Amino acid sequence: MFVNSAKKTDISFVDLSELMKAFLDSYDPSMTENVVVAKTAEFKERVLQIENVITFLAAALEKVRSGLDETLSR
Repeated sequence: MFVNSAKKTDISFVDLSELMKAFLDSYDPSMTENVVVAKTAEFKERVLQIENVITFLAAALEKVRSGLDETLSR
């Protein structure tokens, strides 16, 4: 289930391998925790970057649509 969901979000093979190794091959819970905490922070940063791009695109779309409205009303 997790692997399929992860693939749909374009998580890299390296990231996925690292997470799976931490869960399946690690006998050190603190190492597993460190990997999970680091990957969670990394993915949250990616989400923030994507949200910033979405905000920019929404503003650009609004500007384009405003220009279209002005062109159509002439």
